[in-house]
Amino acid sequence: MRSPLVARRWTGIVLVAVLAAVVGVLAVLALQRGSGDAPAAGPAGTASPPATSADTTPSPTPTRVDVPEPVARDAERLLAAADGVLWRGTAGSCADGVTPVLERSDDDGAAWTDVTPAYRGITQLIALDGFAQDQAQLIATVLDDASDADACDPRAMRTFSDGAFWSDYDDVLAAASYPAPGAAAVTTPSGDVDAPCPEPRSVRSDDGRLALVCDGRALRGDSADWSDAGVPAALAVAPAGDALYVAHVAADCAGVQVSVVSGAGDVTAVACDEEADPASAVALDADADGVWTWAGDEVRRFENAAQ
Repeated sequence: MRSPLVARRWTGIVLVAVLAAVVGVLAVLALQRGSGDAPAAGPAGTASPPATSADTTPSPTPTRVDVPEPVARDAERLLAAADGVLWRGTAGSCADGVTPVLERSDDDGAAWTDVTPAYRGITQLIALDGFAQDQAQLIATVLDDASDADACDPRAMRTFSDGAFWSDYDDVLAAASYPAPGAAAVTTPSGDVDAPCPEPRSVRSDDGRLALVCDGRALRGDSADWSDAGVPAALAVAPAGDALYVAHVAADCAGVQVSVVSGAGDVTAVACDEEADPASAVALDADADGVWTWAGDEVRRFENAAQ
């Protein structure tokens, strides 16, 4: 028979063993609960994504702006605004026999009068400028030899009679800058300047400052050195002193956006012509009354907040 001392000793040993087992079970449960709060592991061979700060702002995705194909050369448009009178023209083609058209309006484009100097034998309209209510200047080709399509010679003409009569001015032609007929060049008083692309569009000049559109880029230059004006998806340009107005496609304008680029290169939005179709022929000009666009059948004026 065991003594009471021995019995108490065995009882203590059993209690210690039971307590140790309980502690072990509690430890295992605690570890399982902790692992359940952790993020689930990814598939084998992949790392879990890093934590993202709540203050992190994702970079915006650039919006793609498609540049419409340039219109045919003979469908190019020209627009000139001066002293409350609008002059507009469709280029035509000397080489292909497409007749140019020139019109004048003195009521902001509500009505137009055909003033094409067809009697002077013009075959293509190249440049157009307005000076006063009854005065304008154009550069056009004249086919001197009907048997030779390459003989499309440029002439400078002026009117002082609202477009009813036009006369040649050789000195005006010598001092003018205009797209060289049938060539990827711009004719200037100091000689031809190579254009930065095979088919430049909207070639314009103001006080010797040249501007044009090449492959959807608005470019400025005064020699063979052309610089990008920084307005993508360009359709037409209109230089005005140090500034350059650009009609272009923009993500936030359903039609044609007009912006102005300062001499320092700053770009400011002027207006959105929501009615204009950027895939059509577009012409642009600016004067003291505002900015004018010609797209589709309408010529529209917008206030020039940048002036």
